[in-house]
Amino acid sequence: MTGLRRRLAAARATEPDDRGAVTVFVLGLTVTLLALGGLVIDGGNRVNDEMTLADDTEQAARAGATAIDEEALRVGGTVVLNRGTATARATTYLTGLGYPQPVVTVSADGLTVNVASRSTVETKMLSLIGIRDFDITATASASAVTGIG
Repeated sequence: MTGLRRRLAAARATEPDDRGAVTVFVLGLTVTLLALGGLVIDGGNRVNDEMTLADDTEQAARAGATAIDEEALRVGGTVVLNRGTATARATTYLTGLGYPQPVVTVSADGLTVNVASRSTVETKMLSLIGIRDFDITATASASAVTGIG
């Protein structure tokens, strides 16, 4: 029996030590799954916030496009925007929703309001690996029209 024990001990001594290999694998898998979860959660929040910003920017452009210069329409039948009112309406709409400093312009022909806005999306999971936020932007334009059809 002693010879058998010596042979088993010698066989065990020559085998590689696998203790802890599963722990390293599980740790690596956990980090990978957390990173993927962060991409899914924070990426989804970014897409959602981009769509919300685009919708709000489009609404601001529409609000600005309602600022038709009534005097020019009554006197000459010309549809043009009151630049100051159009800019104020679009800016007021976006700042009222909490977006900082939107850029609002009225086209040279006075018919189109162009709006550009930006925002920041705070991350939840990705902040664990140093990605604190995403910057997002949106642009939209709307034209002044009158009548039906």
